[in-house]
Amino acid sequence: MKHMAPYQIFFPFGVLAALLGVGFWLVPDQVIFGTPIQWVHSRLMVGGFLWGFITGFLMTAVPKMTGTAGATRTEMLTAAGLLSLSLLTSFFADGRWFQASQILVILFMMSFAFPRIGRRAKPAPVFFSHVALALILALSGRVFAFMGNSWMGFFLADVGVVLLLVLGIGMRFYSFLSGLPSEFEQAPVVHQRGFHFLGIALSLFLVLAGWLQAPWAYGGLFVITAAYLVFVWKVFRRSSRPSALKWSVRLVAFSIPLSFLFCAFFPGLYLAGLHVLFIGVFSLITFS
Repeated sequence: MKHMAPYQIFFPFGVLAALLGVGFWLVPDQVIFGTPIQWVHSRLMVGGFLWGFITGFLMTAVPKMTGTAGATRTEMLTAAGLLSLSLLTSFFADGRWFQASQILVILFMMSFAFPRIGRRAKPAPVFFSHVALALILALSGRVFAFMGNSWMGFFLADVGVVLLLVLGIGMRFYSFLSGLPSEFEQAPVVHQRGFHFLGIALSLFLVLAGWLQAPWAYGGLFVITAAYLVFVWKVFRRSSRPSALKWSVRLVAFSIPLSFLFCAFFPGLYLAGLHVLFIGVFSLITFS
């Protein structure tokens, strides 16, 4: 572990959790250890797959992008233990155990990332504002879910964290995977402030979606996420790269706003629409 980067440990952990999360649907009995299989599936996919990739990425990227010390052996062992706890509690019938384990994971990631960003030795990337917002929403959502407000918990901790991280960090990865320069990171300060405002507006509409569950809130999320693609990612730029990857990354990018448009028109089928969102952003995370 001493000579391994965090992503080399936690990305395979996330893949294992995803295989378990999908594989359990093949079990004839729809209850595992007394817990409905749909609960186990969602917890493994979010607490294992998603947070395995988030942990691996942030513990690798934050030190490099801030010019601070890399993850220590103790930090990596702590992260591995907390993620394993999330995996274990995914099977508990009482969901508060899973929510509590996730709160510990998020608090650990805050304690890892925020001090390094504070004592950075070089300018922080513009998308770090979205990393901070994602961690704050994730923590808030898990607290809501622990207290019994599963709707708010879902929109803040599950939907919010993937949106803010993917739409924020994605400005760099989309350009790289498409063979294009990341223009927005060199944009004037006023444009970067607009980017931070988009993150705040996105967070607000996530709160409204979790609180009111109204079609117009989904419509607002459609408009905001489409604005990211057009004005921040600039998806309509042409790329001369001769590969299928540039088309694949565009396909999953457009799945983000389209999933909210589907939810706005068919709010009763929101779960199907948001699965399009999760499949799209998980694909983009994996490509990146």
